[in-house]
Amino acid sequence: MTLLSMQPKEGGSTKGGLTREETVLQKAKAMQQKLPEDFQLKTVVKQILFRMDPSNAPDCREKKPRPPLNIFLDQELQRMQKVLTTVKTTLKDLELAIGGSIIMSEHLQDTLDAIYDSRVPKKWLQISWDLNALGVWSADLSKRCLQYQEWLKQEKTGELNAYWLTGFFNPNGFLTAVKQKITRTQPGWSLDKVSIITTVQKNEINSVEEVKNLTNTPKRGVLIYGLFLEGASWNKNKEMLADPLPRQLYCQLPALAVDAQDNNAEVAAAPGNKQNQIKKYECPVYKTPFRTGLNYIFSVMLNTDRDEADWILKGTALLCQKE
Repeated sequence: MTLLSMQPKEGGSTKGGLTREETVLQKAKAMQQKLPEDFQLKTVVKQILFRMDPSNAPDCREKKPRPPLNIFLDQELQRMQKVLTTVKTTLKDLELAIGGSIIMSEHLQDTLDAIYDSRVPKKWLQISWDLNALGVWSADLSKRCLQYQEWLKQEKTGELNAYWLTGFFNPNGFLTAVKQKITRTQPGWSLDKVSIITTVQKNEINSVEEVKNLTNTPKRGVLIYGLFLEGASWNKNKEMLADPLPRQLYCQLPALAVDAQDNNAEVAAAPGNKQNQIKKYECPVYKTPFRTGLNYIFSVMLNTDRDEADWILKGTALLCQKE
């Protein structure tokens, strides 16, 4: 960052014959062409959410609580639309400022410098997610919007076959919505007495497109994917943690089935049950490699044949994103 700040900010020809402003203008126009379409929150989105649960339609006499996952989706779309609006407005204003039609404000100057250096402008970072490389951030923006768009198409079930947890602004809120969804279907359950449980699946999911072809989905909970192990690898044959592979910093974890359990219920351990003999490591899940309390999401119990202390010393954790 110090070296970048020392670079001259004046215009002038680059090696390709373009000035700094012309280079940024080209990048800005290319970004605008690739940006996803806006989410029409007041019309299309609301109508689709009503189709997911007809009882919420304006003319329905019998009102029922909206499904928790629908409420979560609505909140996510509100935040994503704010990002899209800010990015599109900034890029248009930057074009006008470079052309001399409006004043080059401090915000626009920061945007110009950031785009030229392939960084994410400060104002975009403040309302989005923690990725500093502009190319990676832009690809992430498109991927996140694609998941929302596919979710909105699910008019019959109102749910996806699996969810890319990294693609949410509020992954903690998503897990809470899953708990609420399950709790409502179980008589006598109370949300404050329910906790999340997970089971590692055999299959890996790598993209939103692959989600469409899934057939084996949980009856009660949901599937999530996109988590990476740091400080360990995953032995698919033994279905448990293993040492990191040579020259491999991260290992993708297969999909996770997310369910819930009533903490008041007594779980009987069947004698001789192999599953009860397997050791568990309570693996923390973080949004980014910066393991702070703000980035912590929840913990996943992973099978292991070693003491938990061994994985703690290795710093084993799950990450939503590797950068």
